[in-house]
Amino acid sequence: MAVDKSPKISVILPVYNASAYLAEALQSILKQSFTDFELILINDGSTDNSEDIILQFCNTDERIRYVSRENRGLIASLNEGISLSRGNYIARMDADDIAEPTRFECQYHFLQRHIKVAAIGTAYKLIDHSGRVIGSRKPPRYNWLIKPLFLFGSPFAHPSMMLNRRIIGDELWYDERYKHAEDYELWLRLSKKFKLANLAQPLLKYRVLSTSISRKFAHEQQQSVAKALATHLCLEPNEKTITQAKILTTHSEQSMHALLSAFIHILSCNKHSVNPIIAFCYLIYFTLT
Repeated sequence: MAVDKSPKISVILPVYNASAYLAEALQSILKQSFTDFELILINDGSTDNSEDIILQFCNTDERIRYVSRENRGLIASLNEGISLSRGNYIARMDADDIAEPTRFECQYHFLQRHIKVAAIGTAYKLIDHSGRVIGSRKPPRYNWLIKPLFLFGSPFAHPSMMLNRRIIGDELWYDERYKHAEDYELWLRLSKKFKLANLAQPLLKYRVLSTSISRKFAHEQQQSVAKALATHLCLEPNEKTITQAKILTTHSEQSMHALLSAFIHILSCNKHSVNPIIAFCYLIYFTLT
């Protein structure tokens, strides 16, 4: 009888010119308390010395699977990583963040116990370029609290996520049409069919840099987020709905009047998948903070 030697977890870590923080990110993965995983590193055409750093780690840990090729972009790298993965549980990680030692252990055991949850994120600490903690985020833990929060942005830190491939099946892919918001679109798409959750423990240190995608490509990201929200949560994803969705998801830049108008419009177009009372509580919270 054949024995399944596939790892329980496949970790996908795209790399593009990440030499400044890459070694620290890799160390945090390879020193996890949960050891039954493979680490899929995809070097997306880096022009710095990222490859030198990766090869040093490849020589010391056989769990690493390394792909080096020309630059194709993040979404292509993520989808390639999924296609190469052998584990049932798919974990995300970025090359400039730090995973706490028990991250995989906590997420794996949660998904084992909660077989209807398709994806699990975690609370996280914010760190600066030197690794100094500058803040923290505690996203909602439960599915019924997570779904209304989509009206105002992503309820997850992408590099904190672990997904159950057995539940998700053919829905596990990133859509090129939502550049710079491909993760938000995936969570929205999954939320229509599956339960999602977050762990209360801060199991990731998320590095905030001036060169991050959300800063460099803010306008394009906002457009993709609004398009995803209108497409997946509204009955009529037309230009007006996309405009109103953008107002909601850029709430920190908007007046109370604009937010309230957009909120009413989106709820009136909603496919009855969002609890309006909880959504309104979030609206009040974002106008006061």
